[in-house]
Amino acid sequence: MSPRRIRLKPAFFPLVESGMKRSTIRAGAKPGLVGPAVLVGGDRSVSILVTDVEVKSFDELTESDAQLDGFETLTELNNVLIGFYPDLGGDDTVSILHFNTAA
Repeated sequence: MSPRRIRLKPAFFPLVESGMKRSTIRAGAKPGLVGPAVLVGGDRSVSILVTDVEVKSFDELTESDAQLDGFETLTELNNVLIGFYPDLGGDDTVSILHFNTAA
C-alpha cells in the first residue's frame, strides 16, 4: 500500500525541509493518520512519518502548537487556519499531525 498523501501549500515546504515545521493541523478528528505519508503541494513532495495525532478543539490550540507548525504566534496560526477553513472556531475539532521527515 502506498503512503497516504497529505496536501500542503507549496509555501510551507521550506519550513518542513528546514525542520521548523514539524506538524500540520487539519479540521476534524483524524486519529487514523499515524504512519508513513507524503506531503504534496504543487510540484513538491516530502516523505514523512506521522508519529502522533493530537485531537483537540480550535480554542485549545497553544503557542507551542503554533511554533511546531512553523508559525511565530498562535494568532498567526489561527489566521491561516481560518483562511483554509472559514467556519472553523470555538470548540470545533482539529487534529495536529506530528511528523518527522523521512531520512
